[in-house]
This record gives sequence, C-alpha cells and structure tokens, in this order.
Amino acid sequence: MVLAFSFRMPNWGISLVAGLAAALAFVTQGNFGMLTAILGNFCPLPLMIASFGWSGSTGIAASIIAGLTIFALNEGHGALEFIGLIGLPCVGLAVLAQRRINQDLYYPIGRALAWIGWAAIFTSLADIAIWASRSGGYEAATADLARQYLPVVQEVIVPGFNLPAGVSAEALAQIFARVVPYASVVTTTFFLVINLWLAARITRLAGRLERPWPSLPEQTALPRHEVLVLSVSFAVLGSGLALGSSSLVLVSGVFIAGVAALYALQGLAVVHAVTRKIPFRGAILALVYLGIVFLSLWPVILAALVGLADSLVSLRREPPANEDL
Repeated sequence: MVLAFSFRMPNWGISLVAGLAAALAFVTQGNFGMLTAILGNFCPLPLMIASFGWSGSTGIAASIIAGLTIFALNEGHGALEFIGLIGLPCVGLAVLAQRRINQDLYYPIGRALAWIGWAAIFTSLADIAIWASRSGGYEAATADLARQYLPVVQEVIVPGFNLPAGVSAEALAQIFARVVPYASVVTTTFFLVINLWLAARITRLAGRLERPWPSLPEQTALPRHEVLVLSVSFAVLGSGLALGSSSLVLVSGVFIAGVAALYALQGLAVVHAVTRKIPFRGAILALVYLGIVFLSLWPVILAALVGLADSLVSLRREPPANEDL
C-alpha cells in the first residue's frame, strides 16, 4: 500500500505473453529470410503495448521474461543486451510518453521524441562498442564487415553501375561498412518511433490508452536545446577530423546522425501540418514517403533541414490551445 502511488503489481499473464513474443522476434531475427529480419525490428512492440495498456511494471516484467527466454534459447547469448539495450529503454519510453504532468497536461510529444533520440544514440554507441570488442577493435570490426559486403558489391552493384575511375569494389565495400554506425542510429530512431506509435494505436483500439490521442503534426516540436546538441556535435566532429581522432569522429557522427533523424521526423510533421487543407494532400504525402523509401538519404536530409528550420522559425500555424508544449 505504501508504494501504491508509484508502483503497480505487474499483470503476469500479459508480461508472459509480451515477453515470449518479444524474445521470439529477437531470436529469429534474420534466421528465416527477409521477413524475420524485418519483424526483428518490432521486438519492442509487445513490451511497449504491455507498458502502455497495463503498467510500467508489467513492461519491466515482460522485458525480464524475454531476457530469460533469450538466455534459454540462445545459449546465454544476447539476454543482458536485450534487457539493457532494448527492453528497459523501450518500457521507459512508453511510460514517459503517457506520463501525466498534472490533471490536464501530459508529457510533451517533442520532449518524448528527444528521449527517443537519446535512447537510440546511446544504445547504438553501446552496440558499436560491443561489436568492436568482439572483433578486436573498431577497425578490425569494420574490415570484417567490409569483407562480408564485398561479394554483394561485386555481384549486385558493380555489374549494374559504372563505378567512378579509381573506385574499386573493395573501396566501396569499405565505405558501406564505415557508414553502418551512422545508418544504424537513424534506423534505430525511426523504428523506435514506429514501434511507439503502433503500440499506442493498438492500446488505444483496445480501449486501454490513458492519454488522449495528440495532434502529432502540430505537437511534434523538439526542445530548442537539440539545436545546441547538434552544433556541439559538429564542433566535436571538426575537432576530431583536425586531430585525426577516429573515436571523436565516430561518436560525434553518431550524435549528428541521431539528432538529424529527430529533425527529419519534425520535418515530416511540418509537411503533414502545412498540407492539411491542400486538396491533393494524400498524393503529396505518398510522394514524400515513397521518396524516403526509394531514395533514402536525400529526402531524409531535406526533411531534417525543414525540421531544423521549423525549430528556429516556426513554419507551422500557431499551436492549438490544448498544445502540450
């Protein structure tokens, strides 16, 4: 009774089902083709649903059950990594997203988005450190990854594209390998947002979501300090390049990629907001998302620039009266 104000006993049935589902998605990731590779990115979804619809303690219990299941199925490998880098951060994000500040105000969407970015950045850096330690260092890990990419580059890319003079298949594979840490933090950010959105939608359909559904296009606005984080990251990147420090370049690059991904999401929110009354809104949004799927890099950079501009000078209408920010 003393802890009733801050802690609710978990719903063990929900924790068991959510934990087993998350563990299955994690363990089978990539083992049975493209489908399981994609589904593996949604292993946080059951944990977030448990946290949204029942309680944070239910989500924590589900994370622990998932970790124990992974330990049993995977001969002890990956259990602690799952709990520490996927389970608990995702449960925390779900709890934070529907945290009630007072009777009429919930935690701001933009601040929750910023926490998603921090979670993606630090879990990605931890993943990179674990990956590098298992291969004898970052350079060795990158070289090993480049060797894995080389057959794909030789069989798929080289026959279909004319490589510039002086660029070999080996050099291209090395470039792809070095881009992985930065691409990883961007995809982690996007998939965390997708998982959180889906979990909230599913919980709402089940009638268990406590928070009223927010107007995301108007309310998605990052805190102003993210501009400072981005500026400092660029300054550290410049220092790392000047000093020849690969560690500074790597860490600052991951921060830049993570914050840029957040601004890309804010930029997409701007597009959704400013096109509300345009007759061909559906076609415009379809072109935007098809561009992101098929062109990847440049539409995301453009969206990030729009989001950054919106943080400096609002590109949207005045926020509604019930705005969370």
